[in-house]
Amino acid sequence: MVVFSVFARDSFLLGYAYPGYKCFKDIEKNKREEWRDWMVYWLILAVFTMAERITDAFVFWFPLYSEAKVVCVVWLWHRRTQGAKLLYEAFLKPFLLEHEQEVDKCIDESRTRATDLFASYWSRAMGYAQTCFYHALQSFPQNQSAAGGRVQNAQFTPNTAHQAAASSYYKTS
Repeated sequence: MVVFSVFARDSFLLGYAYPGYKCFKDIEKNKREEWRDWMVYWLILAVFTMAERITDAFVFWFPLYSEAKVVCVVWLWHRRTQGAKLLYEAFLKPFLLEHEQEVDKCIDESRTRATDLFASYWSRAMGYAQTCFYHALQSFPQNQSAAGGRVQNAQFTPNTAHQAAASSYYKTS
């Protein structure tokens, strides 16, 4: 287990921290020609990370699997091998160009569904908040002057399921 965490740390350092720092250096030195190489690397690393999440469940027990992942990540960004550029040009770019319209359509549909879902939950949350606020206002006595300006024995009787849920929440809190 200790060996696994060492290689997970090395994979993190060599796969994310070092390339991230190199991107910073290239951006600050305004090396625009190298920006494309780093963007290709990050794109391939994103695909690699998604594939890793799936394959880890099945092949984690292979001997030297963690070490192979570290070597693979270094192979992706190293200047001599330029593995990310090779994989991008040979596989990912042709695949994405062929399926670009389908991917864009899927992203747009997902964005619409997420927006609708958020709007639905927001509406429900605001309705619940309004109900709670309304009931809180109703729980105050109508005529505070009869109580000498102080609230005494404020009672609330729920009429609906939302009101019952709100009142039971506040009683247990």
